[in-house]
Parts: sequence; C-alpha cells; structure tokens
Amino acid sequence: MDLTIYETCNAFRKSWTKLHKISKEGIPNVVPCGSTTAISPGTIVIAAVFLDKTIKNIKENPRVALTFHSPAPPKEKVSVEESSKVKAYQVKGSAQLITSGPVYEKVKEMVMKRLGEFALKMLKGALVIKVEEIYNLTPGPEAGKKIA
Repeated sequence: MDLTIYETCNAFRKSWTKLHKISKEGIPNVVPCGSTTAISPGTIVIAAVFLDKTIKNIKENPRVALTFHSPAPPKEKVSVEESSKVKAYQVKGSAQLITSGPVYEKVKEMVMKRLGEFALKMLKGALVIKVEEIYNLTPGPEAGKKIA
C-alpha cells in the first residue's frame, strides 16, 4: 500500500484522532483530538486545546503515537467482514509545542472557525508532529504492518 501521511490523516478528518503519550514515570495517557490536520506529507498538526497532561509529557519526551480510523460499522452490522472495511492507521513521530509563527496562526484560525471563541481562549499552542513511521491497523492480514 503506497499511502502518504497527508492522504492518510486528511482522509479521516471527520473522525477523532487519538494521541497516545507516556509520562516519564511510565504512565500512559490517551486523548481524543478533533482538530488534527496534515500540513505536509510528513507533518501533522494538532490544536492543543485542553491538553495539559499531554503537553507536560511531550516536554519530558517528544515521542508520540497517533491512531485514527474511518467510521466503524453500526453495532447491528458488526462482523469480521464489516470490520475489515474499517480503515485504521497508527502514526509514530516526535512532537513539539509551538506558540508563535505561521503554523500557530493557521491553527488559531482553524480553532476559531471550527470551535469558536471559547476554545480559542483555551488554546495552548499547536503540536507539530514530525512523522517517522506509519502502520496499518485495518483489521485483516495486513494489520500491524509498517507501510511507511
């Protein structure tokens, strides 16, 4: 499968991205992120709204993992066949919090447009993630395989 991170991330913009992080004490933390976009084939940006623990963890260790997927089938249709239609991916990379510059300004505009003034007041910055690896998590024989 030849798939760029830009195509992968932006294909599922309507679903929640899950950002996975582990503290320096080894405590896992997973948060849903709704304002996620790929700004280039190797860079993902997440609006840092309400991400206090995540930001602290990233300052201690910048390594992150993201997972995202297409919508799941309705519960009444869950089967191996239907589940294999769900497309899912894991992205691994390094994150940095930025609070100024052109990327941050674009994130501010996106937050204001999508979420409104209240969320804009809660914005702590933009998490810029440099993609290093992409894995297929789609149910089936290719699940878990590195694709980029």
